[in-house]
Amino acid sequence: MREVPRRRGSVREQQCGESKRILYTKRARTDLTEGGKSELRRFEENYRSRCG
Repeated sequence: MREVPRRRGSVREQQCGESKRILYTKRARTDLTEGGKSELRRFEENYRSRCG
């Protein structure tokens, strides 16, 4: 039964790592539209609330 919490933590770490990678990629883009910038802000807020 101890495997389940560890697995959940590992999955969360993987998801947060992937989200972080996406954030770096999106922040590096210089061609974001206003809609893209709004999406990036929402993604950043979601990342902070889940992984912060």
